[in-house]
Amino acid sequence: MSFSRIVRNQLSALKRSAFLLNFRDEDIFMVSYPKSGSTWLRMTVGNYMSNNVADFNNLQQLIPDIQMWKGSKYFKEKEGLRIAKTHDPYKSDFKRVIYLARD
Repeated sequence: MSFSRIVRNQLSALKRSAFLLNFRDEDIFMVSYPKSGSTWLRMTVGNYMSNNVADFNNLQQLIPDIQMWKGSKYFKEKEGLRIAKTHDPYKSDFKRVIYLARD
């Protein structure tokens, strides 16, 4: 299988999974390259959102990885602001984005 066909298949799978996630316009996505400080940013924002109760035990529940979103009952039922993190490239489905970069 050619490289371009593999890439097309992966992009198609990402689009299908994004469709299943039911994004809302007010959802915020933390987009970053791996090892660029996304856990630090999630911890900072999570503590702000939860009145300083975010820790490594509940961080995945407060600001889940987008791959975990589908199985998160908490996240499906959450009213108002929802934040998720991803290492996926930017998608037009992401209406509001925090892009974390590191040099």
